[in-house]
Amino acid sequence: MAKGADKPESQWTPDERRVDFQENSDDEADERSSEEYLIDLELEFHERALLDEEEVSNDKEKTQVKVLMALADGELSVGKNHAQNGEWIDITMKKVNILLFMNGDSDWQTYLKYINIELEEQRLNLLSKYNKIFFELNKCRDDLLSLKQAKLEAVTFQIQNTELTKLNHALQEQLKEERKVHEEWLNISNRAPTDPESSKESRSEPQASLPLLKNL
Repeated sequence: MAKGADKPESQWTPDERRVDFQENSDDEADERSSEEYLIDLELEFHERALLDEEEVSNDKEKTQVKVLMALADGELSVGKNHAQNGEWIDITMKKVNILLFMNGDSDWQTYLKYINIELEEQRLNLLSKYNKIFFELNKCRDDLLSLKQAKLEAVTFQIQNTELTKLNHALQEQLKEERKVHEEWLNISNRAPTDPESSKESRSEPQASLPLLKNL
């Protein structure tokens, strides 16, 4: 029996509450089957794991919570405070390390089972992230290949454009030379006589006769 059984529960010390908790846990374990005990132990571990997530200054700090006791049909009260169904009551919860209360092999098996479940969930989560990253990596590789192909085509077009520019410049220089020769030929043609009368007079003018040769 707990040391604080002869005084109200609200006046119990932490040690008296722990002893009472251990005694009640042992009594319930004797009345439950192995399967029920494992289920209850796992539920208890989950509840304690949720409590461990709360930020507290130390392990002795307590958290005050208010809960609504929802009782099953036929149950008129719960706990030592005899809270009625649907009644709001104040309870005190304290962080407890479940490893301190694990004595039997079944407790450790349940604990390891829970750890394995957590590890499996983390493994599946990491695997999902890996597959997503792998898919994104393959997509980036395809995009990179397309960009490299586009860059190669752009460089090829740039080389061809440079060659065409040089050829165009050479043709323009050649065209200038051709135009220059054509203009010079036109200028010469324009300076030549084109009047037919002047041409006739020049043909009708008497030419000086050559002197006769002396007889030898």
